[in-house]
Amino acid sequence: MIILVSAIILASAGSTGFSQEDVLSWEERSHPVYQAGGAYPRMYRLQNGTYLIGFDASLGGKNARIAVAKSTDGTKKWSQPVVAAEKEGYDCANANFIELDNGDILLAYRAVKGGEKIDAKILCSVSHDGGETFEFHSTIVETYGRGGVWEPHFIRIGEKIAVFYANDSESAVGSTGFQNIEFKFLEEGGWGETHIASNGNETRSRDGMPVVDKLSDGRYVMAIEANQFPDYVFVVQIKFSPDGIDWSDDLKTVYRPNKKGAGKKAGAPYICVLPGDILVVSFQTDEDATENGDGRSTMKVIVSNDLGKTWSEPFVPFYTPDGYSAIWNGMYYADDTLYALTSANFPMGGVYLRRAKLTPESGE
Repeated sequence: MIILVSAIILASAGSTGFSQEDVLSWEERSHPVYQAGGAYPRMYRLQNGTYLIGFDASLGGKNARIAVAKSTDGTKKWSQPVVAAEKEGYDCANANFIELDNGDILLAYRAVKGGEKIDAKILCSVSHDGGETFEFHSTIVETYGRGGVWEPHFIRIGEKIAVFYANDSESAVGSTGFQNIEFKFLEEGGWGETHIASNGNETRSRDGMPVVDKLSDGRYVMAIEANQFPDYVFVVQIKFSPDGIDWSDDLKTVYRPNKKGAGKKAGAPYICVLPGDILVVSFQTDEDATENGDGRSTMKVIVSNDLGKTWSEPFVPFYTPDGYSAIWNGMYYADDTLYALTSANFPMGGVYLRRAKLTPESGE
């Protein structure tokens, strides 16, 4: 299994004749969304053209809350963020949106209370007024004990709403320290049965931070971080599904740090499918930093025009000097624009975005 998992390794643009500039033209600089802290930004475009960005922030509270900022002018200006979700005594993080056919907006997030045993939940709130206010909707999954549930991600599979998330609780993986990627569908009576997209006990890995997107032929692709290789803290992997339900395809490694055995990582991935089934994957890595860790990591982006067989050299959307970070990155594609999102502490703490336009020939 390990041999199959590692079947595809990063290939450079030089070996393929393909470079990121063939696909993306990045604007010259990034732009602040909110400059008073914040983490794990996620963007969504509503049917009426309004953009939302959800992220983690205290906003004056004792614990992390879900903050939401809005833009009604195509992401040029952003409103002051409002508290969209909070739970007394819990850190709320990892916001993710999806809009229903009736205009209601679902907001998924994790709520975690630490201690000798961890109380962890994936919760869902709903907005009936275009993201102005949110109220509790449902509990998607909850665990208690060692480990927990993390990083929800919404996507439509057929006519249904699915939510993917990571689960390293004792009820899912025992005391192994591994982690599953799981998903559920929204049913009339609530959230349905648990499906497993990647079994950590089988991959011998803490498979985490799932993001899923859809290809033009109806297949789906998922990006995760994984840690089954002893020479790297984390690597970035992808796998494909014919229908979004059957995830029996093998995981394939698409990026690993450029320093082997140095305690480096490449993790927290995000994946977007652009026109022409061009794949864009982002991640955070400390491979170029003097020291190791998330606080020394920065966001990088790689591109593939052959469904992940080969990848471009990485591009860095947000400059950070050695010792600073641009992490917990996200991406979003809409209006012929790819949006890169990060939470950075340079030039000051906050949430930032940078846009890239598709080159005219890239989607042909």
